[in-house]
Amino acid sequence: MVALGTGVVRREVFSCVRPVRLGVELGSGGIRARLAEGPELVVEVRPEPRGYGHGAWPVEPDGSPRGDAWGWQPEYDWQPGRMPQVPPVPGVPPVPSPYGQGWGAGQGPHGPIPPGHGYVPGFGTVPPGHGYVPGHGLVPTAPGTSSAPGTSSVPGTAPAAEAVPAAGAPAFTDPGLDAIEISFSPEGGLRVALPHGHPLWATALTVDITAPALSRPHLRTGSGFVSVTGTAATAHLRTGAGSLDLQRAEGEAELDTGTGSVSVGRLAGAARLRTGSGSIDVGTVEGEVSAHTGTGRISVGSLAAGSLEAVTTSGEIRVGVSDGVIPDVDAHSGAGGVRDDLSDGSAPRTGAPRVRLRARTGSGRVWITRAV
Repeated sequence: MVALGTGVVRREVFSCVRPVRLGVELGSGGIRARLAEGPELVVEVRPEPRGYGHGAWPVEPDGSPRGDAWGWQPEYDWQPGRMPQVPPVPGVPPVPSPYGQGWGAGQGPHGPIPPGHGYVPGFGTVPPGHGYVPGHGLVPTAPGTSSAPGTSSVPGTAPAAEAVPAAGAPAFTDPGLDAIEISFSPEGGLRVALPHGHPLWATALTVDITAPALSRPHLRTGSGFVSVTGTAATAHLRTGAGSLDLQRAEGEAELDTGTGSVSVGRLAGAARLRTGSGSIDVGTVEGEVSAHTGTGRISVGSLAAGSLEAVTTSGEIRVGVSDGVIPDVDAHSGAGGVRDDLSDGSAPRTGAPRVRLRARTGSGRVWITRAV
């Protein structure tokens, strides 16, 4: 028997020199795919006993959670995105957060959050002395442990701690990684999946894949981040709650998250980007792209070809249009105004290609500039 969290890893290596389909489906956890030149396809799967804790999610250089990798430390009002101000504690001055207040200290999307409580989207408030692990629910924190990396303790609040199994939750003393299907064929590609109903379905896992460039990732997790580096031929990334990152796609791309940020380096084909709540950031658009968020900003560094539809209910839209193209712009803001700085750039040559931009925000500014 091997205790969960002692570095148990299942590793499979396949000979693979051509791009293939990469199919992964998890109940909870993160998926990372690295697409690069090489003769092998490598898959590693490991359990993450801390669930949404810092060890299972991407972090900033200072150790704080990045993007929409929210945690469950009870001294914060956690939200999708970065942590807001620490809630007030009697006799202790408020501690401002450098990341902004989000919903505001002590205020959740459905009403006030009591001091000392946390909040997990889709679950609700988390009382002092407890954490939250996907699929388990409330988890009591272990007494006497120190705060998680990148956080600070506040007098009068419960310290952050490693998760321990909640009452009635499965006791994962045996990771059971052999139950995960990892199969590969040159025709069918890679498949990584766990039988529905298996105890590990509710446990956060991390899947790391190294595969040939121009492979076609189809990656899905119920709650967790998905990240693809390198160049994909096509990409379909989905999570119920978490961030999505894609470096580059040459063809069709679809990125969909219920709550979380979406970040893409370059889109050369038709693409659909959607998040219920979170920001959307794209480096370069060269295809037909639609970007929709319920609440959050939309930022595009360069609209170089094709078209862009950017829609947010509440948030700023900022788009840079490349020199040398003729823009057709249709922009509207219900409250915030539209700023168009395209006249500051050089005039496009006769016969230059056209790009189409449609931008809509209910509350926020639309800012159209020349790409840097």
